[in-house]
Amino acid sequence: MHWLLAAILLVAGMLSSAPAAAQDWIYSARPGDNIWNLTERHLKGLQYWKRLKAYNKLPNPDYIVPGTRLRIPIRWLKVQPTSARLIVVQGQVQRVTGEDGALIVAARGDELRSGDGIRTGAQSSATVEFADRSRLLVHAETDLTMDSMSAYGTTGMVDTSMRLHSGRVENEVEPAAGEASRYRIITPSAVVAVRGTSFRSAFDEGTGVAFGEVAEGALAVTGTGNEQRVPAGFGIRAERGRALQPPVPLLPAPDLSGLPAQVRELIVALAWPAVADAVKYRVQLYPGGDLTQLLRDLEVDSPSVELDAPPDGEYLLRVRGISSEGLEGLNAQRTLVLDARPVPPTLLGPPAEARMAGEPPELWWSIPGDIEQFQLQLARDTAFSDRVVDERAVPDGGRYRLAEEPAPGTYHWRVASISAQGEQGPFSPPRGFTIQAVPDATTASGSVADGEVAIAWGRAANTERYEFQLAEDEAFTELVINETLTETQIALPGIEGGLYFFRVRGVSAEGVAGAYTPVNRLEVPLEPPSSVWLLLLAPLLLL
Repeated sequence: MHWLLAAILLVAGMLSSAPAAAQDWIYSARPGDNIWNLTERHLKGLQYWKRLKAYNKLPNPDYIVPGTRLRIPIRWLKVQPTSARLIVVQGQVQRVTGEDGALIVAARGDELRSGDGIRTGAQSSATVEFADRSRLLVHAETDLTMDSMSAYGTTGMVDTSMRLHSGRVENEVEPAAGEASRYRIITPSAVVAVRGTSFRSAFDEGTGVAFGEVAEGALAVTGTGNEQRVPAGFGIRAERGRALQPPVPLLPAPDLSGLPAQVRELIVALAWPAVADAVKYRVQLYPGGDLTQLLRDLEVDSPSVELDAPPDGEYLLRVRGISSEGLEGLNAQRTLVLDARPVPPTLLGPPAEARMAGEPPELWWSIPGDIEQFQLQLARDTAFSDRVVDERAVPDGGRYRLAEEPAPGTYHWRVASISAQGEQGPFSPPRGFTIQAVPDATTASGSVADGEVAIAWGRAANTERYEFQLAEDEAFTELVINETLTETQIALPGIEGGLYFFRVRGVSAEGVAGAYTPVNRLEVPLEPPSSVWLLLLAPLLLL
């Protein structure tokens, strides 16, 4: 009953404060109008023609000069029930019938009459259009009843009243067509009345607090014992059983200028500068800028959000801060173009930061769906401006070997899918690898002089050290010497006579070994045994 009383007090206050002329509907006569057809078209009964004639002091009821402004008391006008229509249904939305309270799954195009209700589930929403084309966006987890809906004949004036039991709604109310036009939202804590404006309303059933936030126009809010006017850019809280406090400025709109105009990832990650005094943020996404279709509606604790990418296309992003009092601030909005498909592959190998040398690298990646072609890019920089490979690639089982080995250095690679229609999707996150320098080949030679073996080789580019091997067999399974040196030669004193094999290779600072030199043969003369030397010296000793 207190809802009804509050509504009656609000309307009575408006009527008592307005001059008598404010309760007239002003009609501008058109060619062909006369007192009879005007009465039949707009008034409650034909008996009103005399009153209309006298009220406007018309000299000739059969002819009214086009353009004549006629004053018609609103209480004489025809009043007939109207209905509203669901123009958008997202997710789990139920329609509650006013006749028996039955719950029916709502569908686009459903008609709503006085007494009918709407209930939305989690991550769900609905948009209602009224007879005067005003629109109501019903958020998730909201319970709303169409209290009464009526129209004044064909004047365009509509009287709409709703009861918000819990949840949140956004309203785009058409400017009033006349003094009888009304648009009201009744909650257990306050009644909100407008005559053409853009505003938001909410009621928290748990705390008994109602909220009103005005984007354009103004609200007349009636609470317990008093009324407040809420202008654009302000909001108000109404607590059950307490007098209304003056409205307060809404939080400023967040700065979304730093957000990208295009998003090509399947996870849409967005961040913006924090708004002073904001404890939370509401993030909304509308397809194609259509504010009747609330595709995503999230409340986040920080000035950032991550969304699973909806289908490719253009979207309108809306963000607003939420104060510690629960009032939602001014909207900031930004157009985002999502172009995240066809889905990029996942890079599989080589491992990130791999080091390779000696042959063209083999790259492999996943194959999403029925994709057969890919765009492969290999660059020296993470911005992919210094590209060394940019080509269409058709992998064999997901593997693709480059035609030649790139020059030594660090590289970054990425791959994009190409659909059968030739549309290229976004690139995968890049991955890096390093091509290491391979020491150049060199040649080696050996010599034996005065019983000493010396082996030397040429200095090789990209080489920090050398690995030298001397073996008794050509397969180097029986090593005699296996040493690492920084010089380009080695002396081997005391090597026993016999046949040997040696080779050398360079090793880079990163540990990459080059190719061995060709295998070299070295024959060290055998020294005669000491008994042989005595026999040779004996003739000399006898002299």
